[in-house]
Amino acid sequence: MAYESLRHRLFRNCPSRLDCLFCFPTRQEAELCRTNIEGYAKSVLYEVESAEATPHIADMNNGLQHFALAAFDDEVIADYWRGWQRSLDPQAVILREVLLRSPATIRRRI
Repeated sequence: MAYESLRHRLFRNCPSRLDCLFCFPTRQEAELCRTNIEGYAKSVLYEVESAEATPHIADMNNGLQHFALAAFDDEVIADYWRGWQRSLDPQAVILREVLLRSPATIRRRI
C-alpha cells in the first residue's frame, strides 16, 4: 500500500499496481528478482505476451538494493514510479518491472 499511496499522491498518471499484471521484460530480470528478493524463490515463471503498446516500466533497482523496510522509503518508491532510468554505470544492476493494464497471453512455463 505504500507504493499505491505515493502513486495516488504524486504519480496519478501511472497505473495502479492493484489493477495490473506484474512482469519482467527479460528472463534474466525475472531470475534476478526470484533469487534476490525473499519470498520469490519458489515463484513459477511464465513467458507472456501482451499487445499493450506503452506499459509502465518501473525501476526496481533501488527496491532490489534496499529491499526490506527501506524499500518502503518514499524516495525508493518515487524512483519506482518515475520509470526506468538507465544508470550511467555499465556494471549497474538492471531490474525493471512492467505493469500491464491489458490482458496477457501465457505462452509457456519456463
